[in-house]
Amino acid sequence: MPNWISCHREAGVNNLNRRAPAQFSYFEPSASLKGLVAFHYRIEVGDAPLDVGICSLLGQLQITLRGTNAYDFGGEPEIGPAAAISGPTTRAARLISPAGSVAIGCGLTPAGWSVFINASASSLAHRVVRLSEVMGADADRLPSACLAAGFDEGPSLLDAFLRANLKGRIPDPRIAKIDAWVLRDGDQCADSLASKLSMSRRSLERFTSSTHGAPPKLLAAKYRALKAAARMAAGEVPDWRDAAELGDFVDQSHFIRHFKRHVGMTPRAFNAASDSFVHCLIMGRWQPGKDLGIALWAS
Repeated sequence: MPNWISCHREAGVNNLNRRAPAQFSYFEPSASLKGLVAFHYRIEVGDAPLDVGICSLLGQLQITLRGTNAYDFGGEPEIGPAAAISGPTTRAARLISPAGSVAIGCGLTPAGWSVFINASASSLAHRVVRLSEVMGADADRLPSACLAAGFDEGPSLLDAFLRANLKGRIPDPRIAKIDAWVLRDGDQCADSLASKLSMSRRSLERFTSSTHGAPPKLLAAKYRALKAAARMAAGEVPDWRDAAELGDFVDQSHFIRHFKRHVGMTPRAFNAASDSFVHCLIMGRWQPGKDLGIALWAS
């Protein structure tokens, strides 16, 4: 599985006045997982502990190979199991890892979540649980198998595990239509989306909570904020006030509120912190001029 050279990044994070680099490598999923898995990744923490902000994310499947990964979703930090799953998030959080930690994982699109995970996305939002709870006992063997194969082969084994669990399952076609609405028409009333899908507003909200982790209005706000951050990080919109206008936010205070919720800092602070962990997360897969759709890394 080839490394995405353009998506290999190193994030320098100021932690207790020390530089704590975390290196990301991204890997293309197999063709049979297209639209289900946004990307595979490997994260390697350097010689200092990591305690950093992370933005709203896709559902994450993560295998810890060395050290630990703890997540703080607004309460007490929670150490994830060696083979873990967390639902898509709708607010910023924190990632805490000791020096030398290594993990591999993947981001699951809403379609992928619906195919692979035997649980509502909203029920696991802002939580980290054992992967075997929603994918079966074979998931518990992934960490030892990946360790035996070596760090470089871990993403390939994870890809093979997902392909073995695909079993011909096909996502509900309504998910793609919801994705398109979230990305293009999310500022419009969700009633129009419900009508297109021949669903009631309440049925639509239950459906998107199960597949996307949140109701349509919150999903739209999440993506508008994260796409604005991606454009700012890429230098396409140097002034954060212009990003607010492009995102069709009601006013600057509305933009700042949503941006801070999903990115974890104000737009001004984000622009000033180009070496922050969250800045590098958002830039990790963003390529100016390329539409990553629902698979945007920050989503």
